[in-house]
Amino acid sequence: MACRSGCPTPGAHRSWGECAQGIGVAFVGGATGTYGQEKALQRNADAYWAARKQGIQPDGTSMRQIETAVALSDGMQKPYVGVDNA
Repeated sequence: MACRSGCPTPGAHRSWGECAQGIGVAFVGGATGTYGQEKALQRNADAYWAARKQGIQPDGTSMRQIETAVALSDGMQKPYVGVDNA
């Protein structure tokens, strides 16, 4: 059965997703933001975890905070530990 449970027209849809879209269910990505926003969040997460692997603890997860922590680490010749994490 392709339709979701409770479908008013069982069998009229080719897939569960088509049935759900028929009642206006939005899927992750389309409902929460644009593709560009998701890519930006992923870049921030990747940069954050790359810094953490180096022992750096940024003050937050924004790209500015991550880049600042990395720059401070390079200048101090040791991993930066954020203000809230000291």
